Amino acid sequence: MKILSFLEKDIKYFFIILGISAFLQFMFSEAFVFPSALPIHIPDEIILLRIGAVSFYIFFISLILVSLLLSNKVKAFLPLSIVLIISPILAYLNISYTYYYGIEIFIIIVAIMALIETTVKSSVKVVLLIPSGILVGLGLIASFFITFYHTTLYISYLDFLIFSAITFLVYTIFWRKTISKRSAIAYIVGLISMYPFIMFAHEIITNRYIQILMEMILPSALGITIYNPSHLLYLVYFLGIITFSIISIIIKGNGAAGIGYFMLISNVFFGIYGYLLLMYMLVPTVGYALMCYNEMKEENIIKYLSQKLKIKNQ
Repeated sequence: MKILSFLEKDIKYFFIILGISAFLQFMFSEAFVFPSALPIHIPDEIILLRIGAVSFYIFFISLILVSLLLSNKVKAFLPLSIVLIISPILAYLNISYTYYYGIEIFIIIVAIMALIETTVKSSVKVVLLIPSGILVGLGLIASFFITFYHTTLYISYLDFLIFSAITFLVYTIFWRKTISKRSAIAYIVGLISMYPFIMFAHEIITNRYIQILMEMILPSALGITIYNPSHLLYLVYFLGIITFSIISIIIKGNGAAGIGYFMLISNVFFGIYGYLLLMYMLVPTVGYALMCYNEMKEENIIKYLSQKLKIKNQ
């Protein structure tokens, strides 16, 4: 534990490594594998896939380190870190269905405990992040049902995504100074990052072939199920808003929240189809903890509410 306490002083560097590797492995490993299967020419496809593969392993190692460091603040992350460490070994063991059933139930219970512990140890501003935590919980529960009962939760995941995106946008705007020179730069860069999504939405509207392709690629890349094809545009627009929020809050100085939300959004919907790797099952939980990391440095929500109740009773 002394080693973890020592390393925690430089935790921001581990966040940076985790964020860069998360982005590269998502772009060239998770998401890229779907368009690479289409009959289209992709320049330097093999090189890009190799970058994705290397980034995946860096991401896995940095995820373990960050999870261990988070266990100093959120104790529930210690058993989850142990599961991450032994997960490659489990792939080579002849584990029966019953044991796997037990392992997944254990992960779901402890992960939900980690979500709750993270929330109660954060400041009152965590209220704006709770919808994202609920999204993580839904992904875990959906994974359980699809893996063991071959059924899914018949809910609109897009609605939960939109609610999470809006609340995180509000959190981004009100974190630290709403209006300042740094905030203005953050918003301008964030708006510029939204432009490709606006143009992409225009291309979908005007090009039926692109629309058909994106109806297959985007849900596959993100793992989200879109029951109504007309909702594809909503998904694209809100991905633009999410990108704005992530880039803006990183520039404003809360890199942990930006990296955490990217990890959450890029992995949480995989639970709908069942997580193929235990790692992906835990990524959204770690992502939510990163979103709340800076809020755990302030007065937690329980103390805040108890003080308010005392003042009210007096």
